Amino acid sequence: MFRAVGCINLWEALQTEFEQRWPVAVTKSFCRDKLDELAASRNRVAHTAISIHIVRSSLIESVEFISVLGDTVSLVLSAHFDSCMQIAGKSRDAAVADE
Repeated sequence: MFRAVGCINLWEALQTEFEQRWPVAVTKSFCRDKLDELAASRNRVAHTAISIHIVRSSLIESVEFISVLGDTVSLVLSAHFDSCMQIAGKSRDAAVADE
């Protein structure tokens, strides 16, 4: 989905920004691993109706993770969009100057 708007290395861009916002150091695969973990946990609950494996501290961390990741995605995509708009503006200005 992000490649469709020219964001080729999204995970790399997210990693740098996410690390600045997350309170502890993380591995390069932390965001992907955490998203996989959340999806697996959701599926376990949805398909078995058993939620005993979810502890409060894990739930609190998951909520914080989603919040930080969402803010990070928003920031990275906003910066990417601004860059695209600058390029488009320069192209337009060059085309007008050639007329």
